[in-house]
Amino acid sequence: MTIDSTLSSTTNTKPIIALDCDGVLLDYHATFAQIYEQTFGKKLTIVSPNAHYAERKYNVNFNDEEKEQFKQVWNEYGWRRMPMHDGALEACLLLHEAGYELICVTAMSSNFIEHRLENFRLHGFPIDKI
Repeated sequence: MTIDSTLSSTTNTKPIIALDCDGVLLDYHATFAQIYEQTFGKKLTIVSPNAHYAERKYNVNFNDEEKEQFKQVWNEYGWRRMPMHDGALEACLLLHEAGYELICVTAMSSNFIEHRLENFRLHGFPIDKI
């Protein structure tokens, strides 16, 4: 698990650990494949297992119309349904029990913060700040 930074909080005496979400705690690539199948009715196959970007991992090239269709479904469900990586919840619970406040760092648009928090609650993550 990657820990991006440890910070001191001016309003909280607990030390803070900022954790990356997408691809570290939560499985962005699996969600991409699920949303693709939901949108287009086709299962994706991994082509480049070590690719950083989901489009490259699955060799997906959207035209403009497909990109918009995918984006609409992703924005409705993607940030809410992301499965967690093995061991992510257990590690977060151990850190939380050890007295750390956990916050999520992400490049995700702030429009979807409530979706992400809903996703964390669904899995039982002790994270309530993005």
